[in-house]
Amino acid sequence: MWHIPVGRHRVQLDIQELPAIQGQRGREYKISAIHLRTRINYSEIHPTQTSAVIAGVLAQAVTRLSPFHLVVTDNAMMFTMAYTAHPQRVTAFERMMEHLGLRHWRIPRRAPWRNGFIERSNRTDNEECFH
Repeated sequence: MWHIPVGRHRVQLDIQELPAIQGQRGREYKISAIHLRTRINYSEIHPTQTSAVIAGVLAQAVTRLSPFHLVVTDNAMMFTMAYTAHPQRVTAFERMMEHLGLRHWRIPRRAPWRNGFIERSNRTDNEECFH
């Protein structure tokens, strides 16, 4: 049985793929972190979704959000290599987590509702800003 770690000093982090702006091709990615105690959301839009880019967003989120010690994500390869052919590899995101002294908690596979605050924030942004 999975249980969510106790405490509100944590953020949920996720990536949202944005549609191309009318008349343009390609995709952009909104990387967001929402602080669960304050509900303050920090987001950046980037042309790529690499682990290094996400690590940079996390470093900025640490300086702009209230203090936190736990980051909750899904199991995407940009966050962790745990479910790949090379699970021992460490991503740039994981190295940044270690550098910042943060703990990483991954939600169970195929359970996006466990990351519900950031998923709802993505949906609201999509409805109000990107459509």
